[in-house]
Amino acid sequence: MVLDVRLGYRFSTTHAALGGIRIPQHIWDHAATMLSEVEKIADHRRVDCVYAPIWDCEGLAVMLDGRFPIVTGLQTPLHFWLSSQSHLRSNSGFMADFVAPMLALERRVVEGSTRIHAISFAIASDIEYAYDVALRPPRLAIIPLGLEDGSEWPCVQPPSLAPGAFRLLFVGRLEARKGIDVLLAVAKHLLPRYPHVHLDIAISESILTRKSHGGRAAAGYERHCRSKKNRSHR
Repeated sequence: MVLDVRLGYRFSTTHAALGGIRIPQHIWDHAATMLSEVEKIADHRRVDCVYAPIWDCEGLAVMLDGRFPIVTGLQTPLHFWLSSQSHLRSNSGFMADFVAPMLALERRVVEGSTRIHAISFAIASDIEYAYDVALRPPRLAIIPLGLEDGSEWPCVQPPSLAPGAFRLLFVGRLEARKGIDVLLAVAKHLLPRYPHVHLDIAISESILTRKSHGGRAAAGYERHCRSKKNRSHR
């Protein structure tokens, strides 16, 4: 039994291993905490379904418990996040102790979820290929993320361009996974050669790339995931 002091209750660590997959203890503790919270809600009202992101395999305990249908949201799984973290991929200890079991657990969650929500056809296709899982309707639903209506927000129009000019716009986080490195590498050749091309790079001050270092790499990845979850609910 493990005591979570912050939430003030105990939960079992029965599934510290799953079909030969070693579950990192802090991952299981968090997943079991989520199940316990769902159980508390179910004591007062009916729970028709639980939605959980693939990050941290948050819905793992709910899925294994089997009492509540679970929908897993496909955002950025560990496999894709690692593609822009070469310093972590070269860390054999991190790859063996954290990445290998987490990749297996993510695959298990995707396979075992009642339904799958993908925010785009691209992410569904990429995860299907990378994790060797079948994602097909009706179990799979493609529902893009919505945007807050900003039509009434104050805005400053960009300077007008000369007739015949071409504006190239990048919107997103400044990290390699989003392709900004490729864009800038091309831009340094493109812009001098084509002076009529104007490049705008738009980011939000609230969008920060979190990096992890050394032995705290796993915790850094989890903070990265949770920060994205928090921003998605604002």
